[in-house]
Amino acid sequence: MYFRYDELLMYDVQGNITCGAFLNGNKLLLTASGDNRRHEVWELSIPKKLVAGKDAGLTKDRDFKIITAGYSGHKVKQMITVESAIIISELNGVHHYAIPKTSAETDIISCTKTLRQDIQDASLALNDSEVYSGTAVSNIQIYDLNSDASRNLSLDVHCGSSPDEESSVINELSVKNNKIYIGLMNKGQVLVYDTRQTNSVSSIKPPIHSSGRWTLDVSNDGTFISTLDATGIVNVYDHRKIASPVFKNFIPVQETADRESNSRLIAQFSPCQTYLSTSGIDKKIHVFDFRNEGKDSCVFCHDGHRNEETRSITMHIWHPQQENLVFSADNSGQLQAWKFKQTWNCE
Repeated sequence: MYFRYDELLMYDVQGNITCGAFLNGNKLLLTASGDNRRHEVWELSIPKKLVAGKDAGLTKDRDFKIITAGYSGHKVKQMITVESAIIISELNGVHHYAIPKTSAETDIISCTKTLRQDIQDASLALNDSEVYSGTAVSNIQIYDLNSDASRNLSLDVHCGSSPDEESSVINELSVKNNKIYIGLMNKGQVLVYDTRQTNSVSSIKPPIHSSGRWTLDVSNDGTFISTLDATGIVNVYDHRKIASPVFKNFIPVQETADRESNSRLIAQFSPCQTYLSTSGIDKKIHVFDFRNEGKDSCVFCHDGHRNEETRSITMHIWHPQQENLVFSADNSGQLQAWKFKQTWNCE
């Protein structure tokens, strides 16, 4: 059994794409920063060529189209979607941006309220109507979008001699099935807080040879937790037994003159929870079948971002509804949409 491309489309956009997210499954949201110091937010329609299905025949629509757009105050660190709005984390805080409906008189994405301004470049997570944000274990805040009320998350966790030390700095946040996953940047450790039990905090220890830069992701149903660090170590844990990984692999680090050594690390579970994709180790996106630990666990490798100006992958995300469809972008302003499939013959 082999895997090969089913679709591969490439687009040039203006600016360095920093974040991506899907809105209702049929719109793509992107944030980009340009040389003119403008920081933009775009709502794009997805080409029918990518989502029409096998029986649709020839489709003329092969391009993204801008539906609405706006500006953010600074370069966006993270973006999450909620109904017809987006929550953006940037240098001057966490903000709520409204996306106009099709029937609206305006087509401008605009900031409607500020959730908090006391922190910079916070990590974000969403749980129903609650937005979690924070830069350290000591300042995680929960903002309820329905009531506009906020409260602090109090964790009895010892991360160092004082809460201001680097050891408590948050790298990632995720909330799934009443559990809060907190990635500590300096320690390479994942704290798992069960909200149903008072002061119930467990932790996933980093690999012995782990580096200081790393990332995490949690599968949609909260069953699996993945970690990826800058040395190329990939681990997947089952939430029921976090003492040791159920899957582990290694991506050789390729340090070249044209690659950014501090490129963003990304790990993403596919919506079907069969695959784990990673980027940031080299200029490729690796797709693993994490239920199959062995030589054949890396089932696909996207190597489309390789023009002379490309130094790093800045974003990649799975389409939430289309099987094996991934969108990725690099620092040169190229957006790519690619789909892979299984075949029983080596073609």
